[in-house]
Amino acid sequence: MTSLEISDVEANGIQIDTAYLLRQVSTLAQVIRQERTWNEFGEKVGRDFRSSTPTLRVVSEEGEVETPVRQSTWTRAKELIHSVLAGREPKYDAIRKRLGNLREPWTPALLSTLSLWLAGVLGISVSATIPMVAAMLYAVAEASGDCEILLSR
Repeated sequence: MTSLEISDVEANGIQIDTAYLLRQVSTLAQVIRQERTWNEFGEKVGRDFRSSTPTLRVVSEEGEVETPVRQSTWTRAKELIHSVLAGREPKYDAIRKRLGNLREPWTPALLSTLSLWLAGVLGISVSATIPMVAAMLYAVAEASGDCEILLSR
């Protein structure tokens, strides 16, 4: 397990159990054996599960409007997870609160909560977000807990 420091108000340590991730998402092991990058894996998952051009729901005074998203689903997913784990933006406080006490090494809760939240935000299937989030968490664990790895690759 690898500790991940997040810079929310209390900077709690998060434990990532890579063995659990490999058991839950067996395709991660294939990525490791094939020496593919996590970005190649994430982009493929995003393409395989995307039924149409992804849209972003924006609520304005005129009502809810859907606008095409120009970046890939994978890139947007990495940015969102990075914002939750390493950011301080108040708009992500609700998901941080749902993650609970991050000092407990409980990767199942981290994987499931982030996957369900991401599916709702991106408007895609949780079948796509589970392997995406697992790949992100594994990459962060490989980088010794450095969450910036999500944005640099």
